[in-house]
Amino acid sequence: MDTLSLNICASTISNINNFLKRLSSDHTLLIDSFNCPPLNSPGKLATAAGDRHNNGEQPVILTLGKFKIVYKPRDSGIENTLNNICDIINLRKVCPKTLSMGTHLWQRFIENRELASKNDAKDVYRKYGNILALVDFLNINDCHFDNFIVDANNVWLIDPETSFQYFFDDGENFERSIYQTGLLQNPDVVINGLGHTSALTAVTSFFQSFTYPYAINDATENIQVRYERGFSRRTQNYPHYKGQPVPSREYIPDVIEGYADTFIKLKKNHSDIVEYIKIHINIKPRYLVRTTAYYLLVINKIISPNISLNIEEKLPILIDDFLRYPGAHPKFSDLISYETDCLLKYDIPIFHIDVNSRSLFDGNLNEFPDFFPITPIEQIDKYFSRNEEYLQRQQELISRSMNIVYDAA
Repeated sequence: MDTLSLNICASTISNINNFLKRLSSDHTLLIDSFNCPPLNSPGKLATAAGDRHNNGEQPVILTLGKFKIVYKPRDSGIENTLNNICDIINLRKVCPKTLSMGTHLWQRFIENRELASKNDAKDVYRKYGNILALVDFLNINDCHFDNFIVDANNVWLIDPETSFQYFFDDGENFERSIYQTGLLQNPDVVINGLGHTSALTAVTSFFQSFTYPYAINDATENIQVRYERGFSRRTQNYPHYKGQPVPSREYIPDVIEGYADTFIKLKKNHSDIVEYIKIHINIKPRYLVRTTAYYLLVINKIISPNISLNIEEKLPILIDDFLRYPGAHPKFSDLISYETDCLLKYDIPIFHIDVNSRSLFDGNLNEFPDFFPITPIEQIDKYFSRNEEYLQRQQELISRSMNIVYDAA
């Protein structure tokens, strides 16, 4: 535990130091792009919620008077790409204004203001339906509640780094559907108590202690990580009116309408969208091998005394139990050495893809060639052939998922 504490302190200080250097060097650009005040203005900074990667790098929120901006130590280039795709289909932008710097980015801070009128909730849920179609077509996953903010009657996707994924769809029971996005969840997963993280229906989130993990089917939509001893808190992904969340069940038709409308627009602009993604070779999507919750679960095991006091003997057993479990895709076994190295440093392993390549890259830029049978953009292109039958099926799944009774905060 002492080692963990020292590691967190040292990496946090290093992260803040990098942030301050970049703030100083980028300040002129921040003035031009965001009207940033002088750096000698009264202010404060705080590390934001976010995965710790590459020796503990995390986002930072800078406040200067009434001005706020978000700094992220990684830049996938995806925010502006998605917003430009929205322009192609005449959809309101889904990501906040972003200044992409290659190594890092600056992003407009999004407030979490409540609705001016309860009737405005229709706008929120229709926009969620628009986004659901967008993330479905563009193979975007990891759309959990922490990656969205509802500000008044608009919805913002604030962390789209897992865009343009490749889905291993060769499983016997695999059905390509909106459930792969995470924006809506398979009701069976929620009913079985395996954790509810959907941005569209999770009014309340639960902090996870990861004390009693269940490592089954992590490579599928039925990931089983039980959340033990959690406590509830208000989340920013939900519309609120007079301090109370506006339940999503009342707005299922609006979500379906938004999904269907954007589904049709995406189909009509198929060629333009695919070609636009192909030529943007600078984007660097993060590839989700295993969930952050799952990696944190393994770190929790590593720091427990019964493992840490005898790490050399216990680590191989731990790796076999948690990284080589039944249900993990066979391709993932090639990644275990890098994952183990990160986890021993209390870091979340991170992987990246090139949409035009079949290779996978780890955080150290090591390449795993031929990791995918086809390139991510080829799979996305193929998925654009979805027909009216697929649309009808997704409308059924939207209704099914949103009709589950969830507890409101």
